[in-house]
Formats: sequence, structure tokens, C-alpha cells
Amino acid sequence: GRYDEAIDLMQRLLVVDPMSVMAHTNLSLYYNQLGRIEDAEREAAEAMRAKIRREQDEKDLADAAQDQMQTVIADRQRRAGMFRQVLELDPDDPLGNFGLGELLAEEGIFEEAVAHLERALAADPRYSAALLALGRAHEGAEDLGAAREIYRRGVDVAAARGDLATANKMQERLAVLDEACSDN
Repeated sequence: GRYDEAIDLMQRLLVVDPMSVMAHTNLSLYYNQLGRIEDAEREAAEAMRAKIRREQDEKDLADAAQDQMQTVIADRQRRAGMFRQVLELDPDDPLGNFGLGELLAEEGIFEEAVAHLERALAADPRYSAALLALGRAHEGAEDLGAAREIYRRGVDVAAARGDLATANKMQERLAVLDEACSDN
């Protein structure tokens, strides 16, 4: 029954969030209880407008996310096409195999990713980024033993090349896998 205090609290909430459907709805109810019908109707209308605006904002966000996802997919397809063109000219090209392997792993096509990454490493056994990607592809395929072996080899290769960032990433993955294996 402390409607004046409740109205004050809802008005303070509207300062923080002018689009609060709950605050407008509650104000409508409180004004109605006090017999302030015109104020109650105004707040009910504001609650409806706020709800519609929120729903539109949510729809706009969902549409933007969908558009962004379509852009990412189109970019991946474009890049995959470029890598495939390179590989048509030279099936052993390390960069083409690495790039395509990495894209395939991102898409969850791990077996094919592993094949391309292994081909990149056959052409350049010291390709530390390909070792990291190959380890991740094996992880994705749930072949954790192979992933650990690749990471161990990769840490040494990357460190010898001075590629410390890649060596550190592989060391981190290796530590996670080693801990996971020791828990089992």
C-alpha cells in the first residue's frame, strides 16, 4: 500500500533505464491503485512502446548477427577457394595446405584438415604454425595422443626457429592435455 514510495522507486529506475517495461508497467498499476487513471493509461502505453522497441532492438541485433555470420561464411568460402586454386597448381604448396587445413579445422572437418596440415609439414617440417594447427585438428578429432605428440615436437621446432609465441601456445595446449590425461 505504499504506492507513493513505489512510484518514486519506479521513476528512479526509469532514470537509469528509460525503456524499462517493468517500471512503466508497475507505474501503471500503482497509478491505477491511486485512482490516477490518466497517468496509469499513459504508463501502460509507455510500457507497450518500450516492449515494442526492445523487441525491435532484439530483432535488429539478431539480424546483424545473422548478417555477420553470413559474411564470415562467405569469407571462409572465398579463402578456401583461393587455397584450393593454389593447390590445383601445386598440391604440395605448404601455405595453401596450411591455409586450407586451418579453415577446415575451424569448420570441424578435422580428418581432411589433418591431411592438408600433414602435407604442409611434409613440404616444410619446420612450419611451426602448421604444427600448432595440426595439434588443434587432432584435438578436434579427439585424437589426443596424436595432438600431444605433435605439440611436443612443435614446441621444439618453434623454439629452435625463435617462434616463441607459437611455442608458448603449443606448450599451453600440451599442459592442458597432459593434465586431462593424468585426470583419467
